[in-house]
Amino acid sequence: MKKKFILFLVLLMVISCSKNLDNAITLDKAVTSKMDRTAKLPNLESIDTVTLCKYLDNRPLTAHEKDSIAKVSTLATSNKNATSTIIQGEYPEYTDYSGQIHLKVFYAYTTNKVQHPILTRSVSADYAMVGGGAKVYGYTGNGAFLTESRPLNGTTWEAQSKDHIIQDPHYIIVFAIGMRIDNVDPAYLRSKIHIVQNTSGLDHFPTASVLVPDNCLLVGGGAWDQYSGYGNMLTASYPYDISWVASGKDYRRSDLSRITAYAIVIENISYPTVGYLQLTVRQIQTPAPAGEQYCYAPVWDGYALTCPGGYCTWDFTGRMLVGLYPQDQFPCAQLISKDTPSYADFGGEFSFCFRHSKETLLNRI
Repeated sequence: MKKKFILFLVLLMVISCSKNLDNAITLDKAVTSKMDRTAKLPNLESIDTVTLCKYLDNRPLTAHEKDSIAKVSTLATSNKNATSTIIQGEYPEYTDYSGQIHLKVFYAYTTNKVQHPILTRSVSADYAMVGGGAKVYGYTGNGAFLTESRPLNGTTWEAQSKDHIIQDPHYIIVFAIGMRIDNVDPAYLRSKIHIVQNTSGLDHFPTASVLVPDNCLLVGGGAWDQYSGYGNMLTASYPYDISWVASGKDYRRSDLSRITAYAIVIENISYPTVGYLQLTVRQIQTPAPAGEQYCYAPVWDGYALTCPGGYCTWDFTGRMLVGLYPQDQFPCAQLISKDTPSYADFGGEFSFCFRHSKETLLNRI
């Protein structure tokens, strides 16, 4: 009897080991199969032309999965001027009515289209930077939008843009506006110009404003929308009373973001040969039907542009900034906003033109 019981236990152990071995073989096959599927993952850059269902357990992709893979594809193929040559130049100098306050627009642009260009431009050593701007162009379909146009430091302006959801490579041009004053050392003038900033909390529609410090004058400003997902694009960068305001929004895809507003200010002191600087703002409003729309704010006689500003409004899904920059060689402020072709939206555009002259002009016009 005892021998029969021992034999029975041995048989149970053999059967158990056999099952464990079968399980191990099955698991090994599963791992190998998974590795094979991983090795055959689709080329995300050609997502629109490949059949993807076979890569995920032979089942069709859900709309969410397709969207997620498209996002990964966009991020993977985005680059920052990786293949572009940068061209730099400058426009002729212009002055206010006194002829003693001189300004010049310096520019740089990309020569190749990319999905997410980032570009900087500095003023030359004999100027102090008082403003800047940027413009997206060359897109062919869905479009691209500004995410950054701001002072990077006291001499350099930086701009970024991106396509959104649908790939649309494009060009970007960035502008830096420099100022010099007769008989004023450029280093001294730069020491009197400061950049102050303020950053918002996370929001789908982030907004930040920064106040002008005491005994300073607001000469310009910028904005940086710091998105982390699909994108949150600029809708505003403009002066409001004694502050600079920056706003952005996500568009058809959720993306909580922070935004930073930058104000460029100059100390309100008497400068050699010109005395106290005189600053004022002109605002122009235009309606914005569907599509790409422009708003142009000219400079009155006797004044000279230091920095453009502006914002756009919308009724439904949204409109975002495509351009906010100095237009023409004796520049005025130009704003461009747009929606996307399949999601037409209407609204308004407001363009602000910062101008300055010497103290003998009226304080406000």
